[in-house]
Amino acid sequence: MFKALVASGLLVAFLPAEPPADYYQATKDQRGEELRQTLHDLIDDHTALEYRDTREAIAAVHEDPENPANLIQIYTRRSVPKVKVDLWNREHLWPRSRGNTDKRGPDDTDLHHVYPSDYDVNGKRASLLFDITQPPRPANFWSMDEDSFQPPAIVVGDIARALFYMAVRYDGSDFQTSDLTLVSADFNGAEMGNLKTLLQWHEADPPDANERRRNALIFEKFQHNRNPFIDHPEFAGRIWGLEATSPSFPSPDNDDKIPPICAESSSSPSSPHSVPAPTEPTPKSKEPSPVKP
Repeated sequence: MFKALVASGLLVAFLPAEPPADYYQATKDQRGEELRQTLHDLIDDHTALEYRDTREAIAAVHEDPENPANLIQIYTRRSVPKVKVDLWNREHLWPRSRGNTDKRGPDDTDLHHVYPSDYDVNGKRASLLFDITQPPRPANFWSMDEDSFQPPAIVVGDIARALFYMAVRYDGSDFQTSDLTLVSADFNGAEMGNLKTLLQWHEADPPDANERRRNALIFEKFQHNRNPFIDHPEFAGRIWGLEATSPSFPSPDNDDKIPPICAESSSSPSSPHSVPAPTEPTPKSKEPSPVKP
C-alpha cells in the first residue's frame, strides 16, 4: 500500500483509494435511519483543522493532476496557481447561513465540503440551493436563477455526495454545530437541498478517480474520516431512496480525467478562460416533493 506524502502542499505519491477492509463492516444490511446513525458514528469526531490551516489543505486535496503547482476551482473548472490567494477562496458547499452562522464548529473547516472557488462565482452563489435552474443551460456551464445554483455537470455528483456527507456527519451533537438536514421543499434554518435533484445528480455523475483520490487524502493526511457516499454510492439510496431515476441533463463523461475548461470567451493570456456567466435570475415554480429524511 502506498502512502500519501504531502510536502509544501504538493501531493507527491499515490494514494490507496479504497477504505480499510473493515471500515464499513457494521453497515451490512442496514437501511434508513439505522444506516444513517451507523455512518454518523463512524465518521464523527474527525480531526478538525483550524480555519487558518485550510488553505494549504484545500490546495493539496484539489491539486491539478496535470500541474501540481495549481488547483482546480469547483465551479469554473479553472486551473489556477495555489499560491495566488487573490485567484481563489474557500467555498462552503453547505452554506454557513444554513446551520453554521457562528463559524466555529468542525463543520466550518470540514474538507469534505470546503472547496476552492473563484471569488466572483462564490459570491454569486452565496447561499443558494443546488437545483436545476431556469432557463436550462448547457451541461458544462454553471448557472443560477432567483433561488438556485446549478454547477457544471462534471461536478454535480461530487457536490451531491458532499452534501450527503454533511447531512449524516452533523446532527447537532457536536459543540457549535446544527442538525443539518436535506429536504426537497420548504427550506428553513439548517435545511439544504434540493434533495430530489441531488439524488438525480448522484446517479448521473458517479465517483471518479479524482474524487476517490481526494477522499483518500482527506482520510489519510488530514481529517482521518471518509465520505461514505464516495466509497459506497448505494448508501444514498439506502438512506433516502432514489425516487428520481433519470438525470435532468446529459450525463458527463466520467473518464477519470479533469475535463476541458468550459468558457464562453477568452480573457487575458495568463487566464485564458473566462468564468461562464450565469443566466439572469428567472422566476420559477418548484414541484414540492415529499422526500424528507
